[in-house]
Amino acid sequence: MKPLAALLARLSLGTLAVLAPIAVLAPIAVLASEPSKEVRDTVPLPAGGQVEIDTYKGSVDVVAEERADVAVEARVTPDTGCGDEKAQARWVDETRVRISSSGRTVRIESDYGDLSSFRTWPFGSCTSRPFVDYRIRMPRTAGLDVKDYKSKISVAGLAGALRIDSYKGTMKVRDLDGSVRLETYKGEATVSFAALRSDSRFETYKGEIEVSLPKEAAFDLDADAGRRGEFRSDVVAAARSGRSTASRGTGGPKLAFSTYKGTLRLTAR
Repeated sequence: MKPLAALLARLSLGTLAVLAPIAVLAPIAVLASEPSKEVRDTVPLPAGGQVEIDTYKGSVDVVAEERADVAVEARVTPDTGCGDEKAQARWVDETRVRISSSGRTVRIESDYGDLSSFRTWPFGSCTSRPFVDYRIRMPRTAGLDVKDYKSKISVAGLAGALRIDSYKGTMKVRDLDGSVRLETYKGEATVSFAALRSDSRFETYKGEIEVSLPKEAAFDLDADAGRRGEFRSDVVAAARSGRSTASRGTGGPKLAFSTYKGTLRLTAR
């Protein structure tokens, strides 16, 4: 019996010796951080200039303030929906954040043109574009043009002309003191005006758009909800479907709404 007991003891010690490194390594794997890349730059922008943003997914946070330049912070992180960790880290490295200036325009672009593919078994392949999260500070009176696919977009304090075209992103615009043209296929948007001074237009195929005005705002309305869309307003009397025109007060800037089968709302605060 003694030799058997000794053998069991040796096996137990051997097992512990094998398991001990695993116990030490496990916390390290949990603490490992995901690959990322950060880009920062500040570019002068002449008065009356324009900021153009072209991105695909992630977020765009824009604050307009009294300044004469455009400050950009961007962070690139992986989308883990495709590939292994090595491929995802490579795609982060291959994603380019391009910031350029020409005349009165500053252009910011998420460039995925260099992304390679990940081979999947047995003969397929995939590529997953990383997320790019932007934090941008720009002049209050400059224009802003955002082209996007499915990002989360926030714009605050802008007094220049705003244009947003997003396929299915979420958009939140606050304290707007300029005009806006917003188009989305099936995204969701809320726009709050600090003052209504210029014509604005809102279009969606099957998304949702809500526009909020100051209580005293006067305007002319042209809303086309078609047969399958819906337009709701607690500001002026208008039909829920089809086309409606109306004026508030003595009239003023034109507000145009259009949808095929989405939902449009006009409110006052």
